[in-house]
Amino acid sequence: MKIIATLALVLLLSGCTATNQTYYEQAQLYLGAGEYRTAAMLFSQLGEYRQSADYTLYAQALDALSQENYALAQANFHQVKGFKSAGRYLALLDAIALEKGGHYEAALDAFDALGSFSNAPQRAAALREEMPQLKFQQARQLMRTGEYAQAADILETLTTLESAALLEKCRDTLHQQALTEAQKLQQSGDFAAALAAFDSLGDTLQSAQCREAWRQSLTERVLSATMADADALMAELSALSDHPDAQRAIDWLQGKFAGDGSGASPSR
Repeated sequence: MKIIATLALVLLLSGCTATNQTYYEQAQLYLGAGEYRTAAMLFSQLGEYRQSADYTLYAQALDALSQENYALAQANFHQVKGFKSAGRYLALLDAIALEKGGHYEAALDAFDALGSFSNAPQRAAALREEMPQLKFQQARQLMRTGEYAQAADILETLTTLESAALLEKCRDTLHQQALTEAQKLQQSGDFAAALAAFDSLGDTLQSAQCREAWRQSLTERVLSATMADADALMAELSALSDHPDAQRAIDWLQGKFAGDGSGASPSR
């Protein structure tokens, strides 16, 4: 406040004889003292004098930033992007936006990249300290909305007992969801996809049951096969080539549609 009183006294004493240069210099002093709104007002009254127009937007942007009006600050800094430190303030605003959006790792990298500029070091230190709890809460919110895979990715970066317990719950849910989807595939008759899903889950019992259901389904289809669907059936049977009945069915189809119509039933 002392510098403001001093500047006001200077302006008062200068009276009507104050020149544009005097106001310009006083406005710069206000800017340096962190009195951005006053500086912006003085610069705006100078019109196009020297760099007053740029300083007006710059001071308004700094004032908006100090008030956490990030949208206005960004808009004004963009208009004077090459002026003074506007470019670095835009980078700071980008880092703040990343943090607000929950992209904590990227935000921390962005703050660190700014070095000692403005309050970037303080923001980086605060975020680094708060990040484990922020990420934990983010993971919990993702689980509430059913986004378990994303939640698991976040929880895997944490090391607390609380996060480990939540990660186990998350993985159990993901496993059950995948198992349910595999069962739906089998019920719909997409045995190849179902078998691949069961195998990826390491569920040997379900895999064996799916393989047997697939074999039985193919056997029934083979018995009523026509020449039009023989090739597709043999392609499916090839996926079960480790089963003796599958190879027997392939041989039977090849014999049947080779023209001799002979051969024992493929299931025998």
